[in-house]
Amino acid sequence: SFDALSYMELQGNDLQGSAEFLCDAFGVNSTDVKVDKLSLDCSCCACCESASLTDIKLSGLRSIVSNLSSPDDLANPESAQSRALDWLLGEDNPLSPDDKVRVAQRYSLAVLYYSTNGPQWREQYQFLTPEHECDWADKDRIVAVKSCSDDKLVTSLDFSDIGMVGSIPTEFGHLTQLAEAGFLGNDLSGSIPTEIGRLVKLIFLSLVDNKSIGGTIPTELGALPLQALWLSKNSLTGMIPSELGNLELRW
Repeated sequence: SFDALSYMELQGNDLQGSAEFLCDAFGVNSTDVKVDKLSLDCSCCACCESASLTDIKLSGLRSIVSNLSSPDDLANPESAQSRALDWLLGEDNPLSPDDKVRVAQRYSLAVLYYSTNGPQWREQYQFLTPEHECDWADKDRIVAVKSCSDDKLVTSLDFSDIGMVGSIPTEFGHLTQLAEAGFLGNDLSGSIPTEIGRLVKLIFLSLVDNKSIGGTIPTELGALPLQALWLSKNSLTGMIPSELGNLELRW
């Protein structure tokens, strides 16, 4: 038996915070504690013996995405979510998992791309290129990502008449700084995701003339600061939610 712990291996995990107390236990010059130091503070630990920094970064990205999409979607290799994750992990210079908001934004836009048959859009608008998401637009910034905030978070999207086919994914609700979203004149189907209710800054939403968007109008729309809600020429059913009476529509 051992009288005292003399060696510890913790690498290959997603540990965070400080492990400085281990330095006191093992001695300042000890390298007998093996950890992944990308997000773990430990001045005396040896780093990454069994995992490269890239592997650790990819593990961190997977961890973030696991909180953005359902496990079933991520496990299905044909799903938009799985394809978006594969793309995110396969970039030449993957994002740092420390920037969770940026990861959520880039991943959610990639899911939207795959969910709406992005490869067959009339143009690609630099989607899924190494460029920042705020540059995923036409040269005049009229289509796709129209504007971003000073801290590079998407605030306005316009995908009108670009040949979208498919449905708006639930991950669209992770674009929490979005103020304007236009999808006029595409061939979208499915229902309006209730997760749009997370877009607490949304003032403009247009889904006009998609014809196959069905189901009921989400009650969650009534809690948003919408000033314009355009849903005509679709296949919506059911009652108009009374919650829409809370809106202060202006145009």
